[in-house]
Amino acid sequence: MNRWPCGRPVAALGAALLSVGIAGCATSRFDSLFDAGRYEEAIQVYRADSTLRHDEGALYRSGLMHALPESPVYDPSLARMQLDRLLTLYPNTQYRTEAARLISLLREVERQHAAADEERSRVTELSARVDTLYRRLARVEDDLDQRREHLETLEALNLRLQSDLQTRTDSLDRLRTELRKLKAIDLRSGHDSTGSGGYPPR
Repeated sequence: MNRWPCGRPVAALGAALLSVGIAGCATSRFDSLFDAGRYEEAIQVYRADSTLRHDEGALYRSGLMHALPESPVYDPSLARMQLDRLLTLYPNTQYRTEAARLISLLREVERQHAAADEERSRVTELSARVDTLYRRLARVEDDLDQRREHLETLEALNLRLQSDLQTRTDSLDRLRTELRKLKAIDLRSGHDSTGSGGYPPR
């Protein structure tokens, strides 16, 4: 059940209730229940007795019971409706000043409730967007972890390939050295077979 967000309307209602109590003694079961703070029962009596809906005092008390934040029958919209009815039926009612002031307070309450509902809606929307961003971030982090693992695998493979390449390069260098040695031996052998500075035999 919604409640007023500040103390000013509550204090105003307390003063209004006090003024009603001072105005006179209970003259009906409805008034007795109202004075005793038994608002649920009072409202039931009010709804059951159609004559009370044309009684300015009962209309005012009904509006107060629906306007009081701690009332079990709290309903700001219904409270304003009852007070508006009071001023429509009895423009010069003795409760005019208090009723008009309470109607103004109730409108402010409804405005604040609407603003609070809008703010809650915005918070809910922002929370949903934040949750979505967190989920996306989690997916990005998972993907980053996978890419990091893949990179580490590639780096390890690269190291092995470099090692293999170095081994093959070393082997190739040794083969080239052996080939140069063999070529040198072959050249010396050919030179010795022709004789020193002579011509080849006919």
